[in-house]
Amino acid sequence: MPLIDLNEISSPLVLRAYDYWKGKHRNDHLPARADIDPVEIPELLPNVLISQAQRNPFNIVYRLAGTEVVAMNKMDLTGKPLNYGIEQPAWRQYWREAYWLGCSERRPVFGADTYEYRDREHVNFEWCILPLAQNGVDVDMFFEIEAYAEGARPGRGVPVYTGEPSE
Repeated sequence: MPLIDLNEISSPLVLRAYDYWKGKHRNDHLPARADIDPVEIPELLPNVLISQAQRNPFNIVYRLAGTEVVAMNKMDLTGKPLNYGIEQPAWRQYWREAYWLGCSERRPVFGADTYEYRDREHVNFEWCILPLAQNGVDVDMFFEIEAYAEGARPGRGVPVYTGEPSE
């Protein structure tokens, strides 16, 4: 469950999402949710999540989950809080810390993971959490992508991440 650096990412989908997000920056200001235009990124949409950051207490609520994310998680996360359905304490802490890092440091967070839950074999994927801020400063949402290994499908996993997005 490692967090990794951008230079360790091999997924074309993750790199494309990061480049798109970076291109939406305004000077030193983070892009806002309104800057993310689905028409500009049709190839990313099945793998995208949009989430909202809540404070006091800190939490994340998913506002949109792409069709590939829904299929691979075997559920629509839309409207669900962070860690919904994740029983392992280590995973729950991992995801909470990843979002907190993106929120508190106002920077992208990258990861490469494998998981075995929801009645499936291991599924390997790379991901990124990209902060958004309506006012350009205070993170209030995230633009995210999960890129699953080629051949990964709901109900079965793949042994090794190939660096290619699923079709």
